[in-house]
Amino acid sequence: MSDSTALSLNRLPPAVLHVIFHYLDIPDILRIRRVSRYLNTISHSRQVWTNAYRTAEFVRPPGPFLWQSACDLEKALVCGFRVDRNLRSGQQLGVFRCVSSFDVEGRPFACAVLLDLKGATPQFSIYSLHVGEQSGVTLDLLHQFVSSSTFIESINFGPRVIVFQNDKGRRVLALDVHSRTEFLIPSIPALMEATGITEFLPMHYLPTSISTSTHVVMGRSYCSGDGRRTFFQAFPLPPANIQCSSTPLSPSHRGVIFDIEVFDNALLHDTIVDSSTKDVLITIRVHTRATGHLWKCEHGILPLSTDGGITFQLLGPLGQISRFPFYRPSGSFHGSGRAFIFKVAEPHGLISALDYDLRASGNDDNETKVAEYPRVVRCSSRHDLLDYDPYSGRLCLARYPKNLSPPVIEIVDLAI
Repeated sequence: MSDSTALSLNRLPPAVLHVIFHYLDIPDILRIRRVSRYLNTISHSRQVWTNAYRTAEFVRPPGPFLWQSACDLEKALVCGFRVDRNLRSGQQLGVFRCVSSFDVEGRPFACAVLLDLKGATPQFSIYSLHVGEQSGVTLDLLHQFVSSSTFIESINFGPRVIVFQNDKGRRVLALDVHSRTEFLIPSIPALMEATGITEFLPMHYLPTSISTSTHVVMGRSYCSGDGRRTFFQAFPLPPANIQCSSTPLSPSHRGVIFDIEVFDNALLHDTIVDSSTKDVLITIRVHTRATGHLWKCEHGILPLSTDGGITFQLLGPLGQISRFPFYRPSGSFHGSGRAFIFKVAEPHGLISALDYDLRASGNDDNETKVAEYPRVVRCSSRHDLLDYDPYSGRLCLARYPKNLSPPVIEIVDLAI
């Protein structure tokens, strides 16, 4: 399969292709590029390809996100399509997110989470979503699980697992999108209560999940007599190439950090290991108290030390985009260093991009440089910023029609 001429398969009849792919080893399939579009049009070969994808080993994303200039971002193209037109009756679109993971072609893939209410027990289905050249949408089933709730309160996609939360954070499930393994995470509110922490922020604040390629870190901000604090609990993930049945994750690190708050999409940079201390270092975005009711958006390192503790090293503000309520970054999108903000500009809305350049040093200490690219996308109405895929350069938006019809998912292509 190393010979490039061996990849010219489009002249072979479907029956021959089916036999070839049935007996290929997984390493050979991983070397094949740009043939799945053709195979997906062949019904009896498609299942072989799907099975190969599901059993492939986890593939790490290549390198850091390539920074784009303002000129590049102005080239955004918007194409809208209805995801619901391919769904069966009785299913509802629950969540649509991009996952920073790769299929066997080496391309990032997106996921759709659907709720099936036809049976006695609500069932969630997770599909990989593919947009064809004619804007047609196909869904391939990845995983299903039952739930006592009819909706998911929080969902966070990381480089490896998807973290679901229900029941005010008391039910947490992490799903490995490659091995389709369920990892059960203990209730963070229960863990906090066991340590004597009983003062919480309003109950609509769910625990924050920071999902990396090696750990799931759960954080919960709460009130105390002398200010705000955040409780962190880390859970290591098993090796990526090991497939196992549903299993609970055991906590490995714990810590309480003073004077910071964390919210969803806190991850700025994936885990790295300190060569001297062997600590696992995670770069996250936090909020610190400024004056009055204003909070500054800052960043820092969250080390998971070898002794089981969690500390925090504040590095500084994220440039001029720092204070609420003037700017509300929608998220840092799983380590990409990029966020987007929505600004209302009657009668239209504007979406601007923010780049957190963690590798640069400012004039004042180690202040992270933030570049803002205004007017990346112009919207005819208010849109929900769902997610951003840093590897394909696509921004996902949701628009909910006024007539209560199913949501319209729009993909904004920011790729060069």
